[in-house]
Amino acid sequence: MGRGMEMYLKKLLSVIVSLAAVLCMSAAVSAVDMNIVYEAGGYSKSDIELMEKMRVMIENHDNSTLDLSKYNVSYSQLEDLYGTVVFNNPKFYYVSMVSARLEYKTKNKVLKFTPIYTHSSAYASVMKKDIDKVTETIMAGVDSNMSDAEKVLYIHDTIVGMCDYYEGEASNTGRSIYSTLVERSSVCVGYSLTFQYFMDLLDIPCICITNDDHIWNMVQINENWYHVDTTWDDMNAESPNLVLHDMVLLSEYGLDRSDIRHAQWRYGMTADSSKYDDMFWSESYSKMNYCSGYWYYNTMDGLCRYSFKTGREEVVSHQSSRWLHGSRIWNISFGRNIVTGRSIIFSTAKEIYKYDTVTGDTILLCKVPMKSAESIFDFDIKGNELIVYYSDDYEHAKKNSRSYKLKGLSSANADSDTSGITVEDDGRNITVSWDDIKDAEQYMVYRYDTETGKVTLIGKTVNTEFTFKKSSDESRYRYAYKARLGTGTTRYSEWKSA
Repeated sequence: MGRGMEMYLKKLLSVIVSLAAVLCMSAAVSAVDMNIVYEAGGYSKSDIELMEKMRVMIENHDNSTLDLSKYNVSYSQLEDLYGTVVFNNPKFYYVSMVSARLEYKTKNKVLKFTPIYTHSSAYASVMKKDIDKVTETIMAGVDSNMSDAEKVLYIHDTIVGMCDYYEGEASNTGRSIYSTLVERSSVCVGYSLTFQYFMDLLDIPCICITNDDHIWNMVQINENWYHVDTTWDDMNAESPNLVLHDMVLLSEYGLDRSDIRHAQWRYGMTADSSKYDDMFWSESYSKMNYCSGYWYYNTMDGLCRYSFKTGREEVVSHQSSRWLHGSRIWNISFGRNIVTGRSIIFSTAKEIYKYDTVTGDTILLCKVPMKSAESIFDFDIKGNELIVYYSDDYEHAKKNSRSYKLKGLSSANADSDTSGITVEDDGRNITVSWDDIKDAEQYMVYRYDTETGKVTLIGKTVNTEFTFKKSSDESRYRYAYKARLGTGTTRYSEWKSA
């Protein structure tokens, strides 16, 4: 060994080192059961002790330096352990995932570790409020009657629909739940952590798994593990309602036959159940919508619905249609549907229809004049205004638009109709009251816990107010209501606190 090299090895270095490799070397599980990742990684007691110390430091936004001398940990080992910590904790959106400050003698023994925070503790609190606001809205869409598979589908479609893939080069951008939920731009790390974040809130076991190029999730349903990849199911199109379903609850076999290379991941359970490999969602490029126990979706045959309880799939409104892309004819549907009370508003390539879930009747709302090579790729409802977007390219779905004023289009299931809610605190009791909804048979009152993310049904009434005893920690709760109309139920009202 030369003298220069010998002196180099003896010299202590205090540097900021890149941990980019953690993005392809680590695995994670939500906080539901940390033992899953420890078993999958084969970590020793010493490794687990060190990871717990790093985890507590980051959780407390601790800027101190951790002495690693007793652990005899190498640089590559620390990459693995640190990556496991940050990927086990989706709420660590304020710490760098690609760098940390290390002090070492050689790369075979790291002596000290200091996390690098991307945001101050004060600003992290501001970020949390933004995250909580979005979380409330998303969790409000989870129906208490949904199975775990249905919750996975709902969260998958929500994440894919709200976020765009980040194409920039900033190393710390797009790698957190904040980037996905608030900034609406993320890379695979952000997508996967956000999916894991909601699985944690829903008490569904979930891990993040990686290979050299990518990170995605596995979830456990009824003791079986399945693959889910929200990143690859994002079409990155102009319309948030265009969602792929190629990577929802796949088995190893389903994963292998897809045209996406997900192979040689380091950790993860075996997904040997093919129960969901050929489900109804594979036929549509649009978000699925839940209404009164059914999932409504569009195919080239028209509007369809599926029941997880019965396993029955049926076309409820036959409206055959084909979408064009230049001279190409797609063999899949780009139709969209919106639940409005007891009705489903849905699109074909050229028309918008309204389907009544009670009578089974379908009426034509409008036929949009357009060029032969153009198709409808999206539409919105604002009050009694129907806005239709059409184009010759799904990636620019909103190139053209046309508005229609339709009497009676808005219903009690539209976002703006369940309004007028107030929450009052008299010191002993909380009273939630709201405006009367026409034809409402019953009202359900819900409480959202801002600390746990849980939504709980707290009461039912035929009146337009509901009173209950005040909690000792009332500041953490917000309240909303739904109205039951015949066989349909409105969406949640606005969430308010006392």
